[in-house]
Amino acid sequence: MVMKRKQYTKEFKRQILELREQGKSVREISSEYGIDVYQNG
Repeated sequence: MVMKRKQYTKEFKRQILELREQGKSVREISSEYGIDVYQNG
């Protein structure tokens, strides 16, 4: 089964970046906004 990639608006992306700049962790943001986080490594 192929999953579609979520489409986020520019405004939403901007909001997420602002939260990071204000010091919120990736974990906090992903939990609060239901964003899946994948890390390469």
